[in-house]
Amino acid sequence: MRKVVVGIIGAGFSAERHAAGYKAIPTVEIGAVARLKASKKETEEFARKLGAKRAFTNYEDLLKQQDIEIVNICVPNYLHEPIAVAAAEHGKHVVVEKPLAKNVEEGKSIIDAANKAKVKLMYAENFQYAPSFVKAMEIVNQGGIGDIFMVTGREAHSGPHSRWFYDLNLAGGGALIDLGIHDIQLLRMFTKSEPIEVSAIALKTQSDLTVEDNGVATIKFRSGAIGTLEESWTTKGGHDIRIELYGKEGGLVINPTRMTPLQVFSATGFGYAGEKVEFTKGWTYPIPEEFYTFGYIQEIGHFVKCVVEDCKPITSGEDGLAALKAIMAMYESAKTGKLVTIR
Repeated sequence: MRKVVVGIIGAGFSAERHAAGYKAIPTVEIGAVARLKASKKETEEFARKLGAKRAFTNYEDLLKQQDIEIVNICVPNYLHEPIAVAAAEHGKHVVVEKPLAKNVEEGKSIIDAANKAKVKLMYAENFQYAPSFVKAMEIVNQGGIGDIFMVTGREAHSGPHSRWFYDLNLAGGGALIDLGIHDIQLLRMFTKSEPIEVSAIALKTQSDLTVEDNGVATIKFRSGAIGTLEESWTTKGGHDIRIELYGKEGGLVINPTRMTPLQVFSATGFGYAGEKVEFTKGWTYPIPEEFYTFGYIQEIGHFVKCVVEDCKPITSGEDGLAALKAIMAMYESAKTGKLVTIR
């Protein structure tokens, strides 16, 4: 495989996980990073951490680097659209962390810019590349559980990494767009069908919030399957990710955060057990090879291969837009109290 140079914009949780994916490929170089709203010293420290030789405090300078072929966007939701459009206009292939954008209009703008510039665009839905979900899809494709008629998606933990998630203007929504965006994409994948009707309730457990920290939705898919989403930012006890599929010939449960091969009881506690694990005293479920288990390594490897071999990513911009449309319909339903049809 030929050499590929990558630029990473953003310095948070997802940036480090995506960087691990690039570092796993010998022919890929992280050429530069851009850390927004940070000092030059902080940005240079982050660049050294990722092994990048160049560090910028604004993304425009990174986009001007001629050798950078892929731009990886790991910034707050409201910045996805302007940076992705600018990257495409500079002829860069683009990876956008979920959600694709903070609303449907901005998502369309990203796709249009990528199509116009004839660059590749990947929607970074890591769970679709995770081993447990890949194996489940193999079983579904082989008819192992028959025609799927009911599905459930759930993701719950104690809250986001940064305060911007709680700002409607920056994030576009709360727990539904942050967590539900994962689940709706996975349910689209498993049912091989689009959501056509949704009904949702959004809950704010704190009066000063501008976004929901809990949300529940029911969904009808074009295939005839029905489903539910349960998303929470206020659930204690660590990360809980769960997908349940029920078909005419069987059922399937995927729960990579609780059904792990490693379960530990500790009276004293220990170091890191996994994302969103608040403490390690008592029973915990450490996640072995977390970046691999959750699909971060594989999704990045897949996109690099798509760039080198000129093929379309499994998770395209159109997938990100379809998931976003469903989430926005849920917000409309939660606001109006009515069933919403997705056009």
